[in-house]
Amino acid sequence: MRKGKLGILCVTYKQPFMETELYLSLVHSTYIKDLIIFNFFNGSKFDRIIETDSFTEEETTKNGGLALGYNKGIDYCRDKVESIVFFNSDCSVTDDIFEAYFNNLKEKNFNVFVPTLICRNRIISPFKKTGLDYDFYIISWMQMNTNCLKDYKFSDKYWLDGIDYELSEWINLNGIKVKIFDKKCTHDLSILDNYKGTPDWRILNIYMSEKNFLKDNYRYGLLKGIIRALWHKRFNLVQQLVRLW
Repeated sequence: MRKGKLGILCVTYKQPFMETELYLSLVHSTYIKDLIIFNFFNGSKFDRIIETDSFTEEETTKNGGLALGYNKGIDYCRDKVESIVFFNSDCSVTDDIFEAYFNNLKEKNFNVFVPTLICRNRIISPFKKTGLDYDFYIISWMQMNTNCLKDYKFSDKYWLDGIDYELSEWINLNGIKVKIFDKKCTHDLSILDNYKGTPDWRILNIYMSEKNFLKDNYRYGLLKGIIRALWHKRFNLVQQLVRLW
């Protein structure tokens, strides 16, 4: 017996929700009637809100990144559901993961639930990062109960890549209990893809976020980034990364 409703939050850039892999997999789920789905569409041609039978989409001609989109989604879902799941637009979901999410609603001792995320045969979340004395979590596929999100807002300082660090730090500082539930999900991580298709500004943004949170320990990752950029002959990127040193 399914209990309550589950909120689904997604943020896109120059892509309507109906064109995403997430939407195309959601429409085949037997759980879709039990979901409150919200997408925030950055970089649209319009400023408007669209309501359909299965989801709500807020469009903006600006780009507020993940931070603005998730804040809008939390505000939309906070009083409608017991729990929220954050998804990337390229996530492909099946009923077995929703069965796990709904089972998590029965848990009384945890407020955050994360599966194990895999990229290129590596576990990338949860993860022990050098420089952090707490676990690092990637927000995609994460489930959070709304009772711990009452006053939470993502900072526009970390509007894109730093959002995972910011949230992991907040979870630790507030003593929020996290359960790693028994599911493995695939998550593409651009920094592990030899920078293919990833522009210089995005790679630079990733390492700037690491510098903010990892303090002096960020240099090990940055050195690997510089070597990788040299290998791929991206010399302008090399110069920008060296300046971060």
